[in-house]
Amino acid sequence: ATGRPLWSLAPRGGLTLQQVAADERNLYVCSRSQGESETQIEAFSIETGLRKWRMTAPGLPYATDILVTDSLLAVALNQADPRNPALGAAKVLLMDKTTGETLQEIAFKNTTIYDIKVVDGVLLIVTHDAVIGLGSREPRA
Repeated sequence: ATGRPLWSLAPRGGLTLQQVAADERNLYVCSRSQGESETQIEAFSIETGLRKWRMTAPGLPYATDILVTDSLLAVALNQADPRNPALGAAKVLLMDKTTGETLQEIAFKNTTIYDIKVVDGVLLIVTHDAVIGLGSREPRA
């Protein structure tokens, strides 16, 4: 790399960047609108900086984590700020990386999601009081 700028993205209209992740083709960005109760999730081409898709998650303004796998994008969203002890609704969205379409929502009540990870094909969700492992295979004894 030459250190030469190729393009630049900056939040407009009072957006605050919260989480960023990338794969070999795209940059995935979660941002929060000031005074709004929603998160925007967007995908941008790494080559050009052009937006490929955008979706919003109303009622969940705080993105805790964004995780890119081979085929999916997983985003952890909270109603309450994770730095604040107040608990509210939370979700993990499993999304198609190409289109931004939500394929599955995993909803929680009265909790805050702090982290998500994939380990050996299992999605680990860390909440304020539990660790939850989700996978397509049979549970281990």
